[in-house]
Amino acid sequence: MTGKRLFLSLLVVLLILVSIPVAQAQEEVACESDVIVQEGDWLSIIAEQAYGDPMLYQAIAFATNLKAQSDSSYATIDNHDIIEPGWKLCVPSLADAQALVDSAPAAASPTGLTIEQLENATYGGIYDKPVTLTDGSYEGEPFVEGGASVPTVTWVKNGVAYGDLNGDGVDDAAVLLVENSGGTGVFTYVGVQLNVDGQPVDAGTVWVGDRTQVKSMAIENGQLIMEIVTQGPNDPQCCPTLKVRKIYALQDGKPVEVSSEEMGNVSLDDLMGTSWVLETLNFDQQPVLPDTGIIATFADGQVSGSAGCNNYSASVSNESPDGGENNSQTLTVGPVVSTQMACPEPVMNQELKYLTALQGVTQWYYLPGRLALSYQTPQGEFGTLVFMPAPAAEMLTASSWQWVRFTDPVQQFEVDSPENYTLTFLSDGTLQIKADCNQVSASYSASDDGALSIQPGPATMAACPPQSGGDQFVQLLGGAAIYFFEDGNLYIDLMADGGTMEFSP
Repeated sequence: MTGKRLFLSLLVVLLILVSIPVAQAQEEVACESDVIVQEGDWLSIIAEQAYGDPMLYQAIAFATNLKAQSDSSYATIDNHDIIEPGWKLCVPSLADAQALVDSAPAAASPTGLTIEQLENATYGGIYDKPVTLTDGSYEGEPFVEGGASVPTVTWVKNGVAYGDLNGDGVDDAAVLLVENSGGTGVFTYVGVQLNVDGQPVDAGTVWVGDRTQVKSMAIENGQLIMEIVTQGPNDPQCCPTLKVRKIYALQDGKPVEVSSEEMGNVSLDDLMGTSWVLETLNFDQQPVLPDTGIIATFADGQVSGSAGCNNYSASVSNESPDGGENNSQTLTVGPVVSTQMACPEPVMNQELKYLTALQGVTQWYYLPGRLALSYQTPQGEFGTLVFMPAPAAEMLTASSWQWVRFTDPVQQFEVDSPENYTLTFLSDGTLQIKADCNQVSASYSASDDGALSIQPGPATMAACPPQSGGDQFVQLLGGAAIYFFEDGNLYIDLMADGGTMEFSP
């Protein structure tokens, strides 16, 4: 059965409510494998080994705690930063892990240190003397009187991770900083600010690299874990290709690098199976109009999604269109195909700008927690599309979806003529259903934790062929309980273990 039954069926829930207190209701979880914690393990390393994604460590903790409710051989993890040798952990499947992370309660907002405090804190270890930022930047006097080389330090937007680094039970902060004094080098540092009675106290900085891309950073087990792209042995400084996981910890109160692991070369394959929502059309200059939801999903050599009004798709490749030099992050977008709906002029203007920029993309790279696509328009304008990871609910509206497969405990079948059975989720909470020869109006509600309900409404009354599956299609959709995404496809799990519907864009 594809998918994870994160929520009990309506029938089971009603029975539980009758027989036992709600607080005692437990969710079921399936372990694809069990892991016994070894000395030096932490959840992110186990997640990397199991899934190739250290950020799925939360799913292992969540699944283990669920199993522990009914099987005492599994550990109970009260703090994701602390696991002990000998503990038995539950490792769910990749699809289940992704669904578990999406369904987990949102983490509490970091307390204590604020962004404003960190943007105006003092950081030592970059120059001989500490520097104090003002609104996220510092500029000193020229190194040589009258010279052009000026010490400059800048806070990196979105470059902060919270967690306990010194073991006092309070969240500290790790902050990305960039130093540039006028040369070609753009040096990345990570600075640590300890939380002392709600005030930032500088613990120092440590050098990360020159022109380094930071894919992710998180604090776990009292350590800062960063995934970066940096220069390999044969890379020029301008063009790093080597993926590295670096781990930092406090020693004698100062941050130091304690390990570095090479993870292969970055490639276009790293983008496949990821979805992103556009944040700005040109770095920090043009924010996206509210409620337009421009989505880019990479899968099977294509990028597709919603351009804010119309759905689109295009091929992507690592080949330079003009035959120029390629590198591992060269990106060429083929001709864009899109639907032709008319929308309000501001939305259509933004859509045209986005699709024009997308067609001119030449490079992709990582910003902290973000994806950046550099482009050049036919008019010679340069810019950067900046995306953040797409919330699950927004991905529903990124495309129209065709029903391709159904699986339940006793059968599995491929859908004949998937184009006759489609879903189009709209951002206003309405759903357009094509059920073979009939059109059905519906409403839906979806949350980023994976909960989904669909309420079919009025339908046309055309007489479909006897072999039509239209009625079954609508009936199944009315039992929707959970949704998730895998390899660019949408999966809808039904109540009462009623099966899984698979849709392709």
